[in-house]
Amino acid sequence: MHTNRIRRRKMLAALPLITVAGCVGTPIAAIFHVYNRTNSEKEVAVSIETTDQFFDEEILNEQRTIPPNEEGDFNIPDSDGEEWEIEIIVTDGPSATYSWEQNNRLEVEIYEENIAFEAISR
Repeated sequence: MHTNRIRRRKMLAALPLITVAGCVGTPIAAIFHVYNRTNSEKEVAVSIETTDQFFDEEILNEQRTIPPNEEGDFNIPDSDGEEWEIEIIVTDGPSATYSWEQNNRLEVEIYEENIAFEAISR
């Protein structure tokens, strides 16, 4: 029993090191959600770029297949509230662009005929 107590204490003492070690790398500010509100699988391309007139940078350029009535998650790097231009293109479907300030959470919903963006205050 005494040995189990020592092992438990060592494990509990190591937990802060484990959680800090998992955070090394590019900070992630949020997970960007794209919801497929249709009854069919959708191939979705998402690109995000900065809108700075002097420094144009591609933040994200990914393509995913999102099942019907489910969501696709995209990791977004940390930002200081920059404004980003988001472009969503659905293969054989709608496309849209949106200017997004990162101090708001953004939800994107894909429908058969259009794409809806909603900025939600944090």
